Amino acid sequence: MEVDPEALWSAARTISATGDVANTQLQSSDTAMAGCRTGWATRASKGFDEFMDRSERFTRDLSHKLADIEQATRAAAAHYERTDSESGQRIVESTGSPRLLDL
Repeated sequence: MEVDPEALWSAARTISATGDVANTQLQSSDTAMAGCRTGWATRASKGFDEFMDRSERFTRDLSHKLADIEQATRAAAAHYERTDSESGQRIVESTGSPRLLDL
C-alpha cells in the first residue's frame, strides 16, 4: 500500500484547525453557561455545578484527544517520509543510479 506523507500532513493540519475551532466554541459555551449559574435556585445549584464540571471536563478531554490524534498523524507522516527516504537510499546504493528515483 502506498501512503502519501503529504496527505497525512494535510490531515494533521485539518485536525489541528478542527481542534482549535472546537476548543474555542466549547469554551465559549462553557463561559456562557457559567454565566447562567446565578439564575439557578440554591437547591438546584449543586446539580448545575456538577453539570458544568462535566461540560468543562468534556471540553478538556476532547481537546486532548484531538491533540493526540494530530500528534499521531504527524508522527505517521514523518515515519513514512523517513521510510521513503531510506528506501530511496537503498535503491541508489544497490543500483548506483539515483535516476531510478525520478519516475
